[in-house]
Amino acid sequence: MPKAKKVKEYNDKKWEKTGHDLDFVFMRDGVAYGCEIKNTLGYIDKEELDVKLEMCAYFGIKPFFIMRYAPKTYNKLIYDNGGFALIFETQIYELSQELLVKKIRDVLGLPVICSKAIPDGIIDRFERWHLKSNV
Repeated sequence: MPKAKKVKEYNDKKWEKTGHDLDFVFMRDGVAYGCEIKNTLGYIDKEELDVKLEMCAYFGIKPFFIMRYAPKTYNKLIYDNGGFALIFETQIYELSQELLVKKIRDVLGLPVICSKAIPDGIIDRFERWHLKSNV
């Protein structure tokens, strides 16, 4: 369940070290996750990744990154900080962008789709990890 969006404050703590925020805080089975979603063609900036991991530690929540690709070193860093890196290949656009997505796919050959939500198979990977790591 989503608990907060554009999070700079959580658990009676306010993040003031930088101007960053976490995209969301989700709660699943009593476990809070600081969620960062990167649906871009490029990697998350390493400095931003470090800040988001530090924010999760500060708030006392588990890091959860949903990203299109990432270097294995980034994923390991997330796992080493008690979090989960959910990697997906296809960039997702809103349904209203169907014509743009068709052009991107046809002309540039990039993996893009229009969707209302993150596909179930992707979320299932998180569910399996969550159940395994929190039992």
